[in-house]
Order: sequence, then structure tokens, then C-alpha cells
Amino acid sequence: MLLQTWTIEGFRETSHALLNMYKSELTLKRNIYENICHSENKSELTFMLACWAHDPYMDNSTLLKLDAMAAETGHER
Repeated sequence: MLLQTWTIEGFRETSHALLNMYKSELTLKRNIYENICHSENKSELTFMLACWAHDPYMDNSTLLKLDAMAAETGHER
């Protein structure tokens, strides 16, 4: 049995939240990658670097759910 305590609906909702979170982060990284060479000043570069390094779309509560999903399915990180 794949799921012991989670419902299919909970697993689906969390999966969609993870997908949207990673999609947003990928879009941001692509934007930075495509535009960093067009930066005109140091503050723009600093902002892009901070966005790249700090993963603003990575939500801690959703990442905790990812850990719970991994534990639920026997794939703990």
C-alpha cells in the first residue's frame, strides 16, 4: 500500500502545490538567466543574485509537506 495515512486528495493537493512552486521558481531562474547580461547597474545585479540564491518561491510549509510525502511513501530524504 502506497499511502498509509494520507488521502489521495491530500496527496494530489500537495503535489499540485509543489508543482506550482517549482514552476514559479523555474520561471524566475529563466528570467534571471535571460536578463542578467542586460543589467545596467549594481543594484539590479544584487537583486537578481538575491532572488537566485534565496529561492523566493520555495515555501517552507510546502517543503515540509514534501518531507511528509517522502516519509509516507518510504522515500525519506
